Parts: sequence; structure tokens; C-alpha cells
Amino acid sequence: MELKLTALVIGNSTYENVDPLKNPTNDAEDISAKLTDLGFAVTTLANATKEQMVIALEQFGEALKDSSVGLVFFAGHAFQIDGKNYLAPVDTRTTIESSVKFSAIDLDYVLDVMKVAASPTNFVILDACRNNPFAGRLRSIASNELASVYAPKGTLVAYSTSPGQTSLDGIDRNGPYTEALLQHIGTPNVLVETMFKRVRSTLEGLTNGRQTSWEHTSLIGDFRFRSSVRAAVSGYGATAIADGLAPRSGTPVGIAIEGLKTLNWYKQNDALDALSQEQIQSSSADEAFILGRNIYQAACGGANSARLFLEDFANKTAQLSEPQRKAILDGMLYEVFFDSDGQHRERAKLDSFDELFKLQANAALGKSFGFIQTCLAPFADYYFEIPGSGNEVSLSISTTADESGARVITDIWRDSVSILDKNPVNDSRSGWFAPRDQKYKYGELVEYLSKELVLPLQQLKVEVDFAFTSGTYFVWPAGFEVRKPITAARPRTD
Repeated sequence: MELKLTALVIGNSTYENVDPLKNPTNDAEDISAKLTDLGFAVTTLANATKEQMVIALEQFGEALKDSSVGLVFFAGHAFQIDGKNYLAPVDTRTTIESSVKFSAIDLDYVLDVMKVAASPTNFVILDACRNNPFAGRLRSIASNELASVYAPKGTLVAYSTSPGQTSLDGIDRNGPYTEALLQHIGTPNVLVETMFKRVRSTLEGLTNGRQTSWEHTSLIGDFRFRSSVRAAVSGYGATAIADGLAPRSGTPVGIAIEGLKTLNWYKQNDALDALSQEQIQSSSADEAFILGRNIYQAACGGANSARLFLEDFANKTAQLSEPQRKAILDGMLYEVFFDSDGQHRERAKLDSFDELFKLQANAALGKSFGFIQTCLAPFADYYFEIPGSGNEVSLSISTTADESGARVITDIWRDSVSILDKNPVNDSRSGWFAPRDQKYKYGELVEYLSKELVLPLQQLKVEVDFAFTSGTYFVWPAGFEVRKPITAARPRTD
């Protein structure tokens, strides 16, 4: 389902009671254009009064009720009074503290608009911590920083500066923060957290380290401003990438694909057994690719003929030309990591993963493993190492002995970084469905880690901190989980 994206962008430059700013209206114009390109429905305000901002926020809130993602971008003056943040319309008054406060927009009001709309993912981006002229008029207004703010569930609040710094207005068309944001927000398939890290790195370069952006986040799921999975796939049509070869072909390969899609072992086996290599050779590249996808899907489901085809792939495809053979294997590999819509899977399809990646030992099949590496490159932040790259991942397991002589896993390290989230289950929990510690022999543990890290066994090296025997059990405590690579960043302390 396509996400509905809604944005409100405000840039205030020509203030009535203080000196104007150079860049905010340019920033708003350029951010609006970029967000429109990314699929947002954008409302843009330039040099807005408080009344105009309030009306726009009300309308934004209504639109957000039917949206998946909401975004507010503000460039201009902002300040804090008594720990609360305010965005300054162009008609903000400067006489007494109460007039400044009530002629500005409380940032909490912006966040409340999003909270009431209940859109699952929201962003507030503030290029608004410039050296503040309001501060010289009222002692209670902080001059160079905004206060920390509570980010409601599903919200990320991004600041153009860290506390105590001043956001520069810029000497070119855009302020440096917006310039950095424009560089990175449209990068395909980059997680939003990674995108803001790149913004921070670029911003520090643009300002010679004088300005460091920061974020408060309570985002729940993953989000990318631009997702272009299919752009990374070459050689196959859109219907093949989406596994939607429509209308379905009446060719032998097309009929076999229909049988494999039934999820019925008997029909799947019969469909594949009836297909000859000569018939596959006469198919199109797209058909062969989709055939490969569905053979892997059927193998994961337990269809014997599909599993045998995968295990004996070299012989089963020996009479095919190199392009047809490659297309089938490309499809198998693609099915592991991409769903029927061509979108990257949250969890890879791993039931026949090891058998499939054993084929990498056959040098004649190397082009297919290069193909899947290219497809996965935009999603590198999901993996400790891209599967099939051949690069080894070494893990070091720390343990402690329990009363039975088994070794309880206490941590797993890659280099000097822990890859475990350790949230042990309360011992008081009981019942048939309560989480329990799991016991593995060494080989079983390595296979488990291979699945958790989405790494072929040949890419994984696992060492432990004691001399074990074939009878030693390793205990995986209930509640322990392997972190995603983007969060596995806790330095080793022992």
C-alpha cells in the first residue's frame, strides 16, 4: 500500500520588529520542491503571520488524519521561554514577555496537532536556532538554543544545532543545515536515522565544526524518504520484479509457475517435475526469473521437487544457456530478500537459505551472487555484511557456566561491539507459552546465528571463550536478541 505523505513547510525571513533573515524563504521553497519530488503533498508558507500559521496548522492537522506520514519544516527565528520552545511568525511582538510568548507558536502545539491526528510517523525539522534578536529585549529568552522537547510516539524532532550553538543563516541561497538536508533527504533507500547522521557530518564540514545538528526520536518502525528498490535491479521487467507476470502465460514455464503458486505440495511437485530444461530454455528472461522465485518459495514451503531442484541446481540446469540459468538463480536469490511487490523484506525468507548460498562455491554461478549484492547494496544498513559478498564476519561469544555445566551466553561481540540486546525474561513468568531459554550444541548455535545475522554459514566465524566438547550445551537466555546492525554500536567494556 502506498503511503500518503503530508507536509507543512514554513520559511520566515522578513520580520516586522527585528532584522530580516536572508535564507528561510529560500529554504522553505527548496525543501518544498524536494518533498514534492519525494511524494509529499506540501503546503508552503513564506513570511507567515501567526494567524496564517495557526490556520495552516489546523488544515495540516485535518489532512494528517488521513495520512501515514506527517512533516513540519520551519526555517526562521525560534526561542525558548521558561523551558518551552516557540516558533516566531513574522509579526511576533517584542514589547513584553507575554506579548512575545502569545504572538508566537508554541512548539508543543505543533506536536499536539500531530498527536491528535494519530498519523503513525511524524517529523518536525527546525532550522531555527539562529542568534536570536528577541533575546536582547527580554532576559527570560534563551539566545542560542532551544529547549529539549518530548517527542511523542512515532515522532522525530530534528534541530539544526546542538545546545549552546548558533545556527548560521548562510551566505548562499540556503542556510548550511538546509543545504545539508537537501543533499541527503532524497538519497534512495537510506534509513531516516542514517540520513540525519549524514546531514550532521555534512553540516559540520560546511561550518568547519561550528554547528552540529541533533535529533530527539521516538520512531517505532523504519522509514526512508525515498525507496527505489526496483532501480537497483537490472535485466528484468517491472512485472518480474513484482512477481506479477500478467496476464499469466500459457507457456510451459507459465503453467509451472501457476502450479508452484498453489502452495499445494502435490501440485507444486507435479508442476516442476513436468517442466523440461528444453521448455525452460524457450522461456523469456522474465519468466525464468519468476520461475526461480517460485521454486525457492516452494522449497521453503517444503515441496520436495523444489528442494531437490535447488540442491541439485547445477545438474537441473546443465542444458540451459548461461542467461537462462542465471535468470533462474537470480530469481531464487531475489526471493530471499524481496517480497512479491519488489519491496525489501523486513525479515528475509531463510528456510532454504543455506542450501541456496552453497551454490556460491560454483564459480560458474558467480554472476548471480554479484546480482544480489547489487540489489542489496542500498540496504547495507540492514546487514552486518551483505550476504554473498564473501566477506567474513567474526564473532566472539562470552559465556558463564551454570549449575548443569552448560555455558550461558552473556554477550556476543563483533570486534569490540556487542551485537546483543539483553532483556532477560522475568523468572516469575510461567505457563506453556512463556518464553524460555534455548539450548544449542555448537553447530546448532552457529546455524542459529547464521539465520539471525542473515549470513551464509561460509561467511560466519564463531569463537567462544572456553574449550568446549561435542556434548557442551550453549544456553541462549530468553529475551536476548541479536541487534540490527544499525543499532549494534555499544563499545566493549571488559
